[in-house]
Amino acid sequence: MSEVAVRMVVMIDGTTWLAAPQSIAFGGYHVVLARGLSSEELADRLAATLLYKADHVVVAVGEHTGDSLLELMDDTYGDSFDGIGLRLGRADDWTYAVAYGGWPGEFGPLAQVSRDGAHVCLLEYEEGNGKPVPPQFEYFHDGRLLSACNLHLDASWGYQGVDG
Repeated sequence: MSEVAVRMVVMIDGTTWLAAPQSIAFGGYHVVLARGLSSEELADRLAATLLYKADHVVVAVGEHTGDSLLELMDDTYGDSFDGIGLRLGRADDWTYAVAYGGWPGEFGPLAQVSRDGAHVCLLEYEEGNGKPVPPQFEYFHDGRLLSACNLHLDASWGYQGVDG
């Protein structure tokens, strides 16, 4: 019998940190969850959706927390908003990427990220917007948008209010 070395990363809280009522980083959050993609595949596919490739670079870096990733970006670019950093992780069979830095308005539609049978969810909240938009949720599968909604269910959004 041969011995097999196994590297295991245990994440106690899974993705429960997404339910926290505050922003993940200054200005909001852009979180992409994917089933059927490795961290590297998710990072590569997200990089391919960038609208302004000449001006911004997606940086996938190891085990940084949000704060240490922003410090790294400040050191690398002079200002963390001059780049986009992805904090990558995994919880069970879901991979996730949390964007830091100058992500608002930089990513295009995620339909292509979900090609070849991948399931992809986007959670996004833009706090710095003049009238902060409600948190958005989008679900893509196999290259198609299947569902999208805002998660701020009160009468302040929508022409006739929102029930639910």
